[in-house]
Amino acid sequence: MQFTLLNAVHYGTPQRRIRFILFAAKRSMHHIQPPAPTHYHPQFEGGSKVHFVDGRGVPQTLHAAGARKGQVPLPFISVEAAIG
Repeated sequence: MQFTLLNAVHYGTPQRRIRFILFAAKRSMHHIQPPAPTHYHPQFEGGSKVHFVDGRGVPQTLHAAGARKGQVPLPFISVEAAIG
């Protein structure tokens, strides 16, 4: 089992929402890799963080993958562009 955080803005959605994605497979299957970001947003270039306390009371931080300018093919889509 593996998990990751993805920010919707890096995948062509005009929303800045972080999503928790859980990947699970049988032991004999290969691990699934999360999709690579396709869109760049300057505000979230370095990725996003989510802080939480685990079941043992230990503080944890998860990092959502960031998309750097020049590493992804497309700019972010604004709400204005999506509606227009």
